[in-house]
Amino acid sequence: MKNRLFFRTPYSLHSTETLDIDRHKRFMSSSSAIRLHYGFEKIDPTIEADLLAMPQEHKLFEKMQEIFDGKVVNTIHGYPSENRSVGHMKCRDPFDNFNQTEVKKAILFAKNCPYKHVVVVGIGGSNLGTEAIYVGLSNYSKKREIFFIANIDPRNTEDVLQHVELKQTLFIFCSKSGGTLEIQSNLELMKELYQKMGIEAKKHFVCVTTPKSPMDDSKTFSDIFYMEESVGGRYSVTSMIGVLPLALVYGEEVVTDFLKGAHATDQTLLEKDPKKNPALMDALLAYWNTAVLGAEGTLIAPYAYDLRRLTAHFQQLFMESNGKSVTKEGEFTLKRTQNIVFGGVLTNDQHSYYQAVHQGTFHLDMTVVGFCKSHSKVNIENDQTTLHQKLNANLLAQSIALATGLKTDNPNTTFIGNRSSRILMMESLNAFNLGALLAHFEGRTIFFGFLLGINSFDQEGVQLGKRLAKDVIEKMKSPKKDPLVEHIFNW
Repeated sequence: MKNRLFFRTPYSLHSTETLDIDRHKRFMSSSSAIRLHYGFEKIDPTIEADLLAMPQEHKLFEKMQEIFDGKVVNTIHGYPSENRSVGHMKCRDPFDNFNQTEVKKAILFAKNCPYKHVVVVGIGGSNLGTEAIYVGLSNYSKKREIFFIANIDPRNTEDVLQHVELKQTLFIFCSKSGGTLEIQSNLELMKELYQKMGIEAKKHFVCVTTPKSPMDDSKTFSDIFYMEESVGGRYSVTSMIGVLPLALVYGEEVVTDFLKGAHATDQTLLEKDPKKNPALMDALLAYWNTAVLGAEGTLIAPYAYDLRRLTAHFQQLFMESNGKSVTKEGEFTLKRTQNIVFGGVLTNDQHSYYQAVHQGTFHLDMTVVGFCKSHSKVNIENDQTTLHQKLNANLLAQSIALATGLKTDNPNTTFIGNRSSRILMMESLNAFNLGALLAHFEGRTIFFGFLLGINSFDQEGVQLGKRLAKDVIEKMKSPKKDPLVEHIFNW
């Protein structure tokens, strides 16, 4: 397969067929919730056939089935590793007893919670995804206000405390390991603040962690919600990490629809035909652009204001999962793995990095996300089109411009074109579809890792700095001054 793909001549998007409707009808993968249009990719029928053959040749379905079956797949052969199964899809499985018990508990807790403010204290996977989904659901009415402390920087905490009344606030401390430095530091701070007010802190504290972790402590927390060790942080939005805060803010119906949407996409991941498995097709095209064509970046660009925090979450999901240089066999690879991921809400960002996207000197693996319908109450019609239609006009126009370019006598206004993109469309941005979209990109991430031959489920790259930070803290505490610490931090 590698030899066939690597020796194919990419389709030129300058071709007159690029805008042909038959081409775009052919190059599409769809499920009940998602349509992935890839007529603006540098592929032809021959290249597509090569891509469609890859799942069987790389045994992608067998590998995905192992995840569904709870097999230990988070491993590096021949070396010590996490040696775990991958359990995030069980979080939204309606037949999984452990997770369904926790979901029901969270929904009941949310109905009876007396506080009007919620503060989520978590970092990385314990924060980014939850915040992205919370913002993404903001079309729905809120039952409570929610704030996020995601940093050890005291300004983050101070800023949040300016917006809440501690007597009316519930703190959710999120840490799978129960020993995260940022979480423990903020926990001690909040204990002190409540103590100074003469209020029992425990009544305002709950946590999300794994059974028997250091935070599995009923003396500190009034309630404890559990997640499984097999759920990685960046895959944890549908665990209690995300479900508990979302239930407190949006209630049972919204959370239930969100989980149903994620589960519906999970059910498509074993569909053998990539034309009916958008996450798989997305991964195959990411491989084509990255491994074969040498794309130097990955752009995720939603045309939806409510998805303004989504790219930040996908940045962690993609880069922490597949930003590796060691294969599952424990061997270093010189092959390209995950690129730098960037993006933001368009059309806003058309006025920032899109200059480089159109006229820069690099090739991207690019996905734009759009919605056919808007829930906005001010989606007025002007000049025979609504505001949302104008937004979608920009979406399509950018893909056309990237593909076809523009030739002029002035090199500064010339667009070389022949730049690929694909368009992921959904009917509307509701809770079910947002769950489906989240699971789509989780599935794409896993399939892409399979194609690269790497382990998408550990994150050793973030551990070394954490360990060394503890060493630096000990040096700061020591009476004996460390020369490097003194040189860097003393003004």
